[in-house]
Amino acid sequence: VRADVDISAVARQTVKSLVVVEYTVRNENVSQDESGQGLVLSKDGLILIPGSTIPDSFPKEWIKDIKVRVPGKNFESLPAKFWGRTRDRLFAYLKTTAPIDATVFSPGTLVDSKLGEKVFSVAMLGKGGGYQTYVGVAHVKAIMDLTHTLVGTESFGLTRGMSPVYDAASGNIVGLTMPALGDTMVLRDSDGAR
Repeated sequence: VRADVDISAVARQTVKSLVVVEYTVRNENVSQDESGQGLVLSKDGLILIPGSTIPDSFPKEWIKDIKVRVPGKNFESLPAKFWGRTRDRLFAYLKTTAPIDATVFSPGTLVDSKLGEKVFSVAMLGKGGGYQTYVGVAHVKAIMDLTHTLVGTESFGLTRGMSPVYDAASGNIVGLTMPALGDTMVLRDSDGAR
């Protein structure tokens, strides 16, 4: 009999690599604050975000005041710039204007999901939630090979987009949550790359 992983311990470690991304959409008709979550990819401030966090339907001129809030630093903000998108537009990159004092995300061993597998994701609430860590737990209900391998879980079971998803039995990473779909995570692209 295998015991489940200590989800709290994994969450405490993972959240050190998560940041809250905030920006303002501003044009002549509207000014609206938006936010999302990102993963720290390098100490020099490279951040991976879901492509939909800053929709490419918005003209660049409308995106103002991008900043990244770092856990462990009283969530002080660092200014950031938009760096571009991945070719498939699923993800985008930000770069802080100064080095970031946060743990670089290291996924460890990526494993495939299996139908019925119990998984959990780790995320950080935004300003309204006090930047608290939270987790979502679900079971894999479908595996779909599309442009990327997508894994469906129970509705509303996992956390916000760009959250690392782990196998609850082994603690190995199995993917990242996708924004807007709510119950889907990406494992690898159609070429098998992870």
